[in-house]
Amino acid sequence: MKKALSALALILLSFINAQELGKEVSVSKNWMSVVNLDGNELRLSNGSVSNHLNKSTKKLSLDFYLSQNPYDVSNPDSYGILIAKNPVNSLNRNASISGISLQNRIKQVPEDGIYYQILVLTDVNGGVKDLTQLRSQIIIKNGKLQPKKEVDNTEINKTPNNTSRTDMSGVTDLSKPTKLTIKSDNSISLENEWKIEIDFKNFMVKIIGGDMANNKSENTGKIVLDVFLTKDNQTVFSSNFEGIQIAMVPLDPIENAKKLIGASIKTNLRAIPPSGTYYLLLTVSELDDSGNQIVVNSKTFKNPITF
Repeated sequence: MKKALSALALILLSFINAQELGKEVSVSKNWMSVVNLDGNELRLSNGSVSNHLNKSTKKLSLDFYLSQNPYDVSNPDSYGILIAKNPVNSLNRNASISGISLQNRIKQVPEDGIYYQILVLTDVNGGVKDLTQLRSQIIIKNGKLQPKKEVDNTEINKTPNNTSRTDMSGVTDLSKPTKLTIKSDNSISLENEWKIEIDFKNFMVKIIGGDMANNKSENTGKIVLDVFLTKDNQTVFSSNFEGIQIAMVPLDPIENAKKLIGASIKTNLRAIPPSGTYYLLLTVSELDDSGNQIVVNSKTFKNPITF
């Protein structure tokens, strides 16, 4: 009986600890990893760290792990093999650091296998403040890194009140056709001239507007801008096409009959496609009540890019 009670106490303690993660300081859940096949390097980008306290934090660390097992909330120490510790400067009260990019070189490559990627946010004493498991897995074969498919983190990436965070990680595999829910009702329009600049060297994408207009008689929901590289120019836009999502930018709602004037947005490159010739596709989506993206408008660019 005592052993059963002890086991129950451990389970409850693990549940309580899991509920506390991200309450004071949190790490975002939409990190993207890009594998450098030549140098056994992993670049993690599109991340942020937020301080929810009314006081500044001390210095923090983003610890990167590779694990052959998914993170288990009932076993909070099951992080796997520590690959790198990335220092994070102290945060002012209620402040965030966005657009974080981490370059981790794997010096001691683990044995061959398929690994989950886990980021653990710790304080100066090594206490765990929050964590996230990335959607993509890594294959190690003959001592070399290879990217693998995305995984479902619905049960991993939870807010403290146990509700799922919206994860807008996109398709990053050209072998799989991208599928979108398309409404194309022009309820949000892209007006005037828009440009997209890609800086592969620094892993950045710049979206230069152009205005975005709310043509409805009510406020929009949350908005998402996506940039795709496609094999064919999507002059007749359909929900199935060969493409790769290279950028995603969440935006606040626009009030009824109002415009976002001269938008200029710089964000991390989410994926590096194989060398070739591609067309650019910019889509604007609205999130429905369930957090699903509904594409309401799009813009294509006639000139292809080659790299």
